[in-house]
Amino acid sequence: MNQHYSSISSPQSRITSIDEKSKLSDFNLSIEDLAEVKQGQIAKVFGQGGENQIQFKSSIDIYEKLGFLKEVIK
Repeated sequence: MNQHYSSISSPQSRITSIDEKSKLSDFNLSIEDLAEVKQGQIAKVFGQGGENQIQFKSSIDIYEKLGFLKEVIK
């Protein structure tokens, strides 16, 4: 069963710079679009699973292009 993150209660207070907001408009997105994140438990299959998974409303690529996420390679 998915549920919204309760910790993301006021996304507008986190993004205040005009530059960040203009980047969002380039993708035709609002701050609320980025804040709509769902979390749920992964189904157990063959003894595996039971961990949490996160589902973003928008593509992860957009979060990378906006500078909110970056790939980390070990």
